[in-house]
Amino acid sequence: MSKIRWSCVAVMLLAATTPTFAQEAEAPEPSTEAAAEDSTAVDSPDAADEPSIPTYLDEVTVAATGTERSLGETPGKVDVIQAEEIERRGLNGFDDLVRYLPGVELDGDLGRFGTSGFRIRGIGGNRVLTRVDGVPNAEQFDFGPFTVTQLALDVDALESVEVVRSAGSALYGSDALGGVVDLTTRDPRSYLNGESRALALRGGYDGRSDELSEAIVFALGSDAWRASVLYSRRDGDELDNQGTNGAENSSRTEPNPIDRSSNQVLAKLGYSQSETSDFVVSAEWFDSDAETEVFSSRSSGSPFASAILDSDGTDTQERWRLSLEQTWVRETVAFDSLLARLYVQDAETEQVTLERRLPFQGESIRDGLLSFDQQTFGLDLDFYRSLGRGDELGVLTYGVDWQEDSFDQLRDRTEFVIATGEPVPTTLALPTKYFPESDIEELGLFVQAQLALFDGRLEVVPGVRYDEYSLDADQNDAIFLSGNPGSPPPVDLDTDSVSPKLGVVFQATDTFSVFGQYARGFRAPPMSAVNNGFTNFGGGYRTLASPDLEPETSDNLEFGVRGNFSRFDFSVTYFDNEYED
Repeated sequence: MSKIRWSCVAVMLLAATTPTFAQEAEAPEPSTEAAAEDSTAVDSPDAADEPSIPTYLDEVTVAATGTERSLGETPGKVDVIQAEEIERRGLNGFDDLVRYLPGVELDGDLGRFGTSGFRIRGIGGNRVLTRVDGVPNAEQFDFGPFTVTQLALDVDALESVEVVRSAGSALYGSDALGGVVDLTTRDPRSYLNGESRALALRGGYDGRSDELSEAIVFALGSDAWRASVLYSRRDGDELDNQGTNGAENSSRTEPNPIDRSSNQVLAKLGYSQSETSDFVVSAEWFDSDAETEVFSSRSSGSPFASAILDSDGTDTQERWRLSLEQTWVRETVAFDSLLARLYVQDAETEQVTLERRLPFQGESIRDGLLSFDQQTFGLDLDFYRSLGRGDELGVLTYGVDWQEDSFDQLRDRTEFVIATGEPVPTTLALPTKYFPESDIEELGLFVQAQLALFDGRLEVVPGVRYDEYSLDADQNDAIFLSGNPGSPPPVDLDTDSVSPKLGVVFQATDTFSVFGQYARGFRAPPMSAVNNGFTNFGGGYRTLASPDLEPETSDNLEFGVRGNFSRFDFSVTYFDNEYED
């Protein structure tokens, strides 16, 4: 008998003045949020009695060029998903968000560790830059049994999702080698929709993983002030699959039983002193927990490995962020407007595996720990200058980005015989680290022009960015040194890179346009590769560091044609991306 998969989402809105969870109508310029234009044609007075004809109008992207531009004016393939679409289609997670985006997938494990990040045109991991409100998300990390994910965010908090498929290093530097995913959370004005206060509740159920979700938001606002607080929670199990083998060993094809939960709190406070100044404070906290009965790890053992009688995993993740963002509109010689962003973020992941094993000494208990911590502090300054009267000739964008990250990691394990309490010998040097404690400093300078020529029918977008990257490793990290005896000492690394870009859009007719783009991507050498270390004496092997590692680069070419009609649009794109080092 076939088993029916089903899902439903129930929504209940309680508003003090008006329905909430609505799309914000307009954002200040410059903006870090993408806004969808009205999708309904305006009827003339003479046609008041005639039914209106829906008209498809172009959406707006910010991530592709750094300023608000319609998708039709963008020299590359970009997708924008708004909060209205997320609600209308009942999109419940990031897998739902990217399901219908060509060339975009999710990386990760559908079982214990969950999804880890985005993959664009075959390139994923830390080679795709993911940002939340302009703040780079925590890095992914994979080594052996350890997997650190980066999607520590609930889709209920999202205002928009922008996916830029080509290399974005000319604007964003390292980690934008394969593309950019820009996640913007909801501003209080999005809930208020012009009113003074709003309260909203949302509940949902997803039958694919028996997940229950709840969210509540409260918002207040006046002409100058606005504030909102969102709390969301999710509780669910493993994601169903088509597996038919429920054996409690490595032959199992059904998913392992998992009990998942997550909490998200997002608070925002905004103040607009005038139409020329806007200030926003964002505070965000997310935590998740997953308890897994790892049936698929059970094994009968061999002469070289103990039998695993039982295995249980407990994986926790916590991330918090505080960011301050100020927008000024001032007509000066150097700039017309300025966006300043200061942020701090901390992300911690801990994975514990508890196993009951059968070595030759007798039945034992093994308790393993893996942890990963990343602390981030950064500052962005983006300047905007109109060219010509107003912006009839285009816009000049330039700025500076500075970011400092501190990384640390630990692997430890204990194992003892249940009957005697004696420790079971191991061939590993424990505790150990896969890399020493490291600090990374990145500084980027960029400039980009958006030039409108021939009455706006031709748009040319040249840009270039210079990045400096500095890795400072702790040469005296005692745990790393003791866990990797005989390995070379950690080294520091300094490197730089230049990332140019050139894009062109030609509006051939009112309906059709052609576009093309060249973009160079850059990714700095990761600290976990420069000073990598893992030693297994029993197995007779160790991993070696790469102290002379060069930056990764990519050359991205992209050409295409777009058509924009009253009821639909289309685009056909050819791309060729080549990667080195």
